[in-house]
Amino acid sequence: MYRKLSYFFMTLILMTASSPSLSQVSITAEERDALIALYEATDGASWKQNTGWLGEEGTECEWFGIDCSESRHGKRIMIALAHNGLKGFIPAEISQISTIRSLDLSNNQLTGSIPAEIGLISSLGNLNLS
Repeated sequence: MYRKLSYFFMTLILMTASSPSLSQVSITAEERDALIALYEATDGASWKQNTGWLGEEGTECEWFGIDCSESRHGKRIMIALAHNGLKGFIPAEISQISTIRSLDLSNNQLTGSIPAEIGLISSLGNLNLS
């Protein structure tokens, strides 16, 4: 009985250690620069919530409104900053985040044109700019 229980817990520990977690998803330097461009173009310092933004490299998936995950289809990034007091414009650099699955910047005070580059993000399944 002890041996079976030991084997079970060792298997569980190994499975947990080898499964991808949010902290294991890596953001490229180009994607980080695009997120920073979004922050700067929308007056991120005055957002209602901006916890973690502009933190150390490797912390991007912990920034408020950023959700990173890994699936069998690859990296997936979701940006959810609705109702957060963004003011300014959407920078063209946003298209450098080629793995965005969802971009929700609704109910903010954004002005200007929607960058044509957003149309180049083939992975984008949800876009809410209302």
